[in-house]
Amino acid sequence: MANEFVGLSAAFMSIGAKGVVASLWPASDVPTFFLMTRLIHELQVNGKRPSAALRDAQHWLSQRTGLELARLLRTFNPEPNTDAAKLEQLLRVQFRNAVPYAEPWAWAGFFYSGLAQ
Repeated sequence: MANEFVGLSAAFMSIGAKGVVASLWPASDVPTFFLMTRLIHELQVNGKRPSAALRDAQHWLSQRTGLELARLLRTFNPEPNTDAAKLEQLLRVQFRNAVPYAEPWAWAGFFYSGLAQ
């Protein structure tokens, strides 16, 4: 294997990971937070396989309004005057009816590599 390219996914799987969610390009923190939160929901609550869970989380994020995302963020009880609290207010007020992460830059760069399970 010394002469082969080993990416992050392959490196994690070579040490025992069953699969990896990774991005093809640098990802913005905020939409990634919402995407991963929904991915975990799809895996744990809805019992989906990783590739289907990621696909559904990407679709979910691409259709959520700022108000819906603000409500989700509020469930984490952000401390007043923190970045999370400011983001919640921004989403709730400025992006209330907008879909801030509809564009592929926010969610399309993520992929699942690993066992189908």
